Amino acid sequence: MKYSRKKLTKLVSILVTCLLAVSVCFILTASATAESGVLRQFDFSTSDAFHAHKSNIVSVTFKDTIDDLSNISEELKWDVSAAGDGSVMAWIVDTSGAYELFIGAEGGVKANTNSSNLFNGFDALKAINGLENFNTENTTNMSYMFYGCRLLKDLNLSALNVQNVKNISSMLSADRDTQSFVNMELKTLDITGWNTANLTDISEFLYGCTSLETLDLSAWNTKKLEKMNLAFANCINLKTLNISTWDLPILAEYTESFKQCNQLSLNAQKINLYQSSYQLFKEADMAKIDISSGKINSSTMNSMFKDCRNLTEAVLNNLSTSATSTRSMFENCTSLTSVSFENFNTEKISDMGCMFRNCSNLISLNLSSFVLDYYDEGTSRYKQLNLESMLESCTSLREIFVREWWVVDTSRTNGHNMFYNCSSLAGVQSEISYNPSQTDDTYATVEHYLSKAPYYIDEPEEDEDDTNDNIITPSRPTFGMTFFDRIIEWFKNFFAKLFRF
Repeated sequence: MKYSRKKLTKLVSILVTCLLAVSVCFILTASATAESGVLRQFDFSTSDAFHAHKSNIVSVTFKDTIDDLSNISEELKWDVSAAGDGSVMAWIVDTSGAYELFIGAEGGVKANTNSSNLFNGFDALKAINGLENFNTENTTNMSYMFYGCRLLKDLNLSALNVQNVKNISSMLSADRDTQSFVNMELKTLDITGWNTANLTDISEFLYGCTSLETLDLSAWNTKKLEKMNLAFANCINLKTLNISTWDLPILAEYTESFKQCNQLSLNAQKINLYQSSYQLFKEADMAKIDISSGKINSSTMNSMFKDCRNLTEAVLNNLSTSATSTRSMFENCTSLTSVSFENFNTEKISDMGCMFRNCSNLISLNLSSFVLDYYDEGTSRYKQLNLESMLESCTSLREIFVREWWVVDTSRTNGHNMFYNCSSLAGVQSEISYNPSQTDDTYATVEHYLSKAPYYIDEPEEDEDDTNDNIITPSRPTFGMTFFDRIIEWFKNFFAKLFRF
């Protein structure tokens, strides 16, 4: 039998259409099968299913089975499965107007890949139960999951599997539209055991959690973290936050992360900061910070704590950095009373301009680890030093302690206004009162405005007093030295002591 070209073309088109239809049906069937037991996705504007009763729901319980729902009215039970096959059901038990929500599936409920907004706006919710029956291993998005749940008081989310979660932005945030953060009751939060290796965004994570007092996130893996804008902002009663060991190699957005956390004592020991992330603390409202033993993998620490007007205490002991500038590092920290720089490496830092400018409550400053006479082997010259306005308007500052390696050569130093308006400053050991006409680096000496720190070593001279033979004086700091430099330094100290006998 012969067919015309026109008929053959029509036949082929029909066959192709049939094959496509079969393929689509197969894909849809396979997809539905794959999604059986998976909770559907909810949007922030969802108003159907149990979201229609969010203002009356006081508790949520996940179950590994579906109860007999024959006695539940049709208005209070719903198929909430992603497949629409009844594999996940939700139902409400009315207890005198207070609704208890149950979500169940045989073997437990599987969370949607996108579980954002799941309980967004449930402002009567007080308890979440049965999270061991809520499988979140495939979830990647938990943003706004409990947004505006202002009556949650003690929350244990340790059972949630977040190994693949990337986004928890606004997960536990107050409702910013209604300013509900004024009444946020979340006081304790347990998220121990969370595997955060894939987290990229924690922006506004706990924004406005005004009752939260303490939080330990030291075990978090933050290597993929990119955004943390307003992450802890308006946590006005947060007193202790542990983010020690955080490693932030690609953090790019961190605006006002600690805004209005004015009671906060921040433990960031061993934190690693890169590129511009060293400014994570700029304009933050915390009261105390400890970044001792941390690493600043940046060429600069400019404005690192600038405008932290509530900061009273900063600990930077043993901080590792290759930075060449600390310009405006503590500028305008008007409440700062204590800053610790033990073993702080300044050998390559050439710009300290405005470093403590306007630290008007700082009374005493120990700069005994500051090495200013760094010789660059690569260029065969000493560094040029900028101390301009370094201590300008430190009006309460009385004494500055330095060691013998504080060497200011005015021929290669810009110290204009270094001591400008330091009206309380006096070199106690030299008994020289502050002179408003003596404000440049010429007076940055122990003979003038500075004081000798303990173990200060004057120019070597013959020591005939055997009573001091057993006094151990520390050598020049060895940070930044090579192995051979350390050996040479040890021998120098050894022979110096040997010839004192």
